[in-house]
Amino acid sequence: MIREGMDPDLCKRNVELVHESYDWMRANLDGLVTDSTEYGSFIVEAKNVSEYVKGQWGDDYIPEHIYAQCQHNMVVAKVPLCFCVALFGGHELKIYRLVRDDAFCDNLFSAEQDFWLNCVVANKAPPVDAMDGDRLQQQFPESNGEQLPPNEKIDQHVMQIMDFNDRIKELKDEKEAHVNACKEIIGENEVAAGFTHTAKWKSSKPPLRLNKKLLEADHPGLLAKYSSEGKPQRRFTIG
Repeated sequence: MIREGMDPDLCKRNVELVHESYDWMRANLDGLVTDSTEYGSFIVEAKNVSEYVKGQWGDDYIPEHIYAQCQHNMVVAKVPLCFCVALFGGHELKIYRLVRDDAFCDNLFSAEQDFWLNCVVANKAPPVDAMDGDRLQQQFPESNGEQLPPNEKIDQHVMQIMDFNDRIKELKDEKEAHVNACKEIIGENEVAAGFTHTAKWKSSKPPLRLNKKLLEADHPGLLAKYSSEGKPQRRFTIG
């Protein structure tokens, strides 16, 4: 990240900062550069990105949560610029130049302050959202087999879920109709092209399936010997 001709001593690494007016606004910076000849003062955010999430990054955009982190850190550090350095799969390096967006930062500050005052200070958990599935599975890994007394909130949520299920099914059916229309055009071919898009219907190798009953009959105990028990899972259903 240190450009040619820049004094490496200008870059401070692993810097912890606190906002001058709000002590709950903090930032842990991978790098802070002050008074560089070319860019003035800026921060550096380094990310080691696995191949599994590489698709969330583009040539000129980064994931939303990383973008928000960089904007937050620029506010705390009082700098107008951030270089987000991403290493993909341990071998591909990309550098993203981000300018502080004051309008975005104002909205972010409001959300952060609301969370701090109404959740942290009030010692109250925020409302659950679509991102909380893994947390809830970890927090409540197994059921105790008991049934709670009637709760009208369950009715409200289940009715919403059922409504969403109906709408999702309608959308899936509409989507599948368009998929089948493309397949009909492709026929025995593999690719059909329009003027702006392409559709592919590729053949794949037949999947291999393990016949557990036959294996156990021919080699008793072998399946159990090479099997391991995973973590408990809870299946959510409605009725």
